[in-house]
Amino acid sequence: MSLVWSRRTFARIQPTTKYRADLGLRLEGQAPVGRLEPSRIHETLRLQASLASPVEVDSEGLDWHQRAHEEDS
Repeated sequence: MSLVWSRRTFARIQPTTKYRADLGLRLEGQAPVGRLEPSRIHETLRLQASLASPVEVDSEGLDWHQRAHEEDS
């Protein structure tokens, strides 16, 4: 599922396995660090984080999502 704002896709959630989904993010200038890794989802979404349980949707992940959304505005 692509998340699109006014100009373009800023994030995408993609089921990867039966038990995991990947969150691809368009974050300009952000290096892969910690749970963020280079994206295999799409070349315009440079980073991704793998999510295996609802617990992994934490404040850090929500901050990434919010930042990608704001950068697209």
